[in-house]
Amino acid sequence: MTTGPVDLKVVNDALASLASCLADLRALPHESLAEFTADRRNPAAAESLLRRALQAIFDLLRHLLAKGQGQGVLQYK
Repeated sequence: MTTGPVDLKVVNDALASLASCLADLRALPHESLAEFTADRRNPAAAESLLRRALQAIFDLLRHLLAKGQGQGVLQYK
């Protein structure tokens, strides 16, 4: 794979997605475990937001590796 220009839209979209997930995570109750688990949806929401945040990071890094370094990544290890 050859290097090419990094697409700033891809970078900005990934960073915006990451920022959104982090903001939503911070909005969840976090004063105590009891408060967090009082609503059974909170752990599921936190898990989903963490997965989406990690996916945004992985997608961004995959794009940077492909365009900036010419290294195609097919799977995350």
